[in-house]
Amino acid sequence: MPQTYNLEIHSLVRLAGNVTDAFTAALFLVDAQKPGQLVLSAFQSLSNNVIKAAAIPIGHGLVGWVAKHERPTIAKNFRHDTTTLQFYSKDEDIKSFAATPIFDQGRLIGVLSVDSKKQYVFTDKQAKILAELGETFARVISTGKKCIHLDKQAADMDVLSEIAEMASRCESVSELTKMARLHSQSLIAHDYMVLAVRSSSDNEFHLLMVSDQGGGILEDKPLPLTHYRLGWVIHQARAIYIPSLDAPVIPGDKKKWGSFIGAPMLTNNVVGGAIGLLSRRKEAYRQSDLKSLNILAAIFASAFHSVSLRKKSVNIKPLLDPVTGTITYRELLKKFDGMERNGAMAIIDLKSFTLVNEEFGLDGGDVVLIELARRIKNTIGDKGELSRFYGDRFIVVLPGLTRRQAGSMLKDVADSIDSAPFHYMGVDAHITPVIGAAICPENGHRAERLLFKAQRAVDSARNTPGARIMFCGDPDQTDPLHVKSVQ
Repeated sequence: MPQTYNLEIHSLVRLAGNVTDAFTAALFLVDAQKPGQLVLSAFQSLSNNVIKAAAIPIGHGLVGWVAKHERPTIAKNFRHDTTTLQFYSKDEDIKSFAATPIFDQGRLIGVLSVDSKKQYVFTDKQAKILAELGETFARVISTGKKCIHLDKQAADMDVLSEIAEMASRCESVSELTKMARLHSQSLIAHDYMVLAVRSSSDNEFHLLMVSDQGGGILEDKPLPLTHYRLGWVIHQARAIYIPSLDAPVIPGDKKKWGSFIGAPMLTNNVVGGAIGLLSRRKEAYRQSDLKSLNILAAIFASAFHSVSLRKKSVNIKPLLDPVTGTITYRELLKKFDGMERNGAMAIIDLKSFTLVNEEFGLDGGDVVLIELARRIKNTIGDKGELSRFYGDRFIVVLPGLTRRQAGSMLKDVADSIDSAPFHYMGVDAHITPVIGAAICPENGHRAERLLFKAQRAVDSARNTPGARIMFCGDPDQTDPLHVKSVQ
């Protein structure tokens, strides 16, 4: 608390003691962490036996009775052991006692008490003075709390501003997570932090569990959005404060936690993750902490989003060929890597395509490639996938087909190319394809290996007069389909 606030409170307690000629004047305030009890906040006494850290449950003793019933009391002839007042460690032979409740906007915030070693000291007039002092205490405490709140808000804004600046400089998720671990503690005291972030690879939420005692990310695993408090925050896109924790926050955590606050990380109203803070104590957080966590979550949402965009801008490659609109061969290989059943991978090469470029120009050559891709797609339909490899070479994958079925399909593909000319600006061009193919599982399961075998086959086909289609892996032979196999 600010020093000026403490000085004012102690000055008023001394005033209460002097005005009433009290042996002890004491101010008890409702405990912010445990609202069911009063704590001794300031006192003036001629006794050395006042318990400085006294805590009195509401309803216990005379002070607790005044708090519970929100009514003043006067004991003009006090006959009990002084320790029953619960803030003396020894009996002081107190003979009179008076106390009044203190309210802030109708809400009980504390109790002011005075006592004396003389009987019948406290009259109705002094009780009225005590009540007026209680009102003065209420105004001072209310103003002091507002000042404290404003001071804390200003301090929190300084911390948040510093965190935002540091977060904007982070270039990776690991960096961001470590920064959050190191600096969030100065904003909101906690024992453990958990972060969940949406993964760009599978669009699922993954846990980054961060121990304030440890060294960064401890584990990265999927977070179900049901049964877990952090998952609830993401699913509902809402902040939450649980003063007494009754369910697990994250999967696999066996520790017993007292309280939890969590907030979603929102970017353009889309949840990109969540941040949660855990404490071993129950009722460890305040509503103001939840507000600060919401701002912190917004800062990290923006930072994680920026990191994700930077990562995409560095790593992303075009998924479609810019000329033909077919998927890139890398995507094709990724899609069909590790085929378990029958299938074929074929490379289609166009003989003398450089002459087409010379005749039509590069723009005309692109028009021919687009039309060629259209013909192949129409031929294979939903039985396969087409990709432009490079230049005038294309890749066709035919999953689930046997060697004979693939041979028949590839003959149809070759026919669709060379059975009709290609047109551009009133000029026709005839194109002859050669095709090399590899079969799964005979030639392998991995896409890269099948591609290598298909390349060997198509190169052999180019160098074999009259060959249109060649398969890799069988003895050389020519059949009526003009299909050859090469080793």
